[in-house]
Amino acid sequence: GAAVSILQAAKTADQFESLMPIAAPLDLIAVIPGMTVEKAMLLDDKCYSNISGIDVTNRFIKELAATDMPGAVRNIKSPVLLIHGRNDSVVDYSNTRIFTDNCRRSCRQVTIDDGDHNLTRDSDISVINRAVTTWLGEFNA
Repeated sequence: GAAVSILQAAKTADQFESLMPIAAPLDLIAVIPGMTVEKAMLLDDKCYSNISGIDVTNRFIKELAATDMPGAVRNIKSPVLLIHGRNDSVVDYSNTRIFTDNCRRSCRQVTIDDGDHNLTRDSDISVINRAVTTWLGEFNA
């Protein structure tokens, strides 16, 4: 969800007043265990790879490897509230640094120190609610 939102916000930048991605993957290929851009480009387009028990087309893996997420972030024109759990085992927390290094607009980061990828605990939701309410309130002040 976050990657698609970022790509859409970059493509249609004038249509977004704000963006609040949660656990945004900027290094898309790293989401696939053991995969690198180099390995992805060697995959046969006509075949599939099994990723955690799911068959995925190699064309899709190559598309992930070729997607310039940092470039997309640089094209975002709206303010961003970036939310990520430090204990995310799906999208490594280091992706927040890639995002903030490439963000050219107002970019505020909210880190939930003991948060995982899903951020579904009551305490996670409470932190997110407070952060979003405060952040949005600043734009309406």
